[in-house]
Amino acid sequence: MMKILARAAVLAILATLAAAPAHSQGIVTIDRLVAHTSTVPAVKGQRVDLFVREKVREGALRAQSGESFRGKVVLFVHGGYSPSSLAFDVAYRDYSWMEFLARA
Repeated sequence: MMKILARAAVLAILATLAAAPAHSQGIVTIDRLVAHTSTVPAVKGQRVDLFVREKVREGALRAQSGESFRGKVVLFVHGGYSPSSLAFDVAYRDYSWMEFLARA
């Protein structure tokens, strides 16, 4: 059951990514999957990938590596099964909380 939910979540994330623009007026979106060993009892010890989205101003990226300079970071965490990008990074008008903070 957990594998089905995990696959459904990945598909939902991919669908969201396909709908979202990669660049939005000087803001770069960087999506990553971070490998992690689960501590959740149902899948304890299994490798899982955690989806992480970074929003940064283009001027804050190092040209060669694409890495962002050290600075202030805001970590959004949600507790549901829907992709966090639906809560924090809605690709509609100016509804992206992540882009708002990236510009600050």
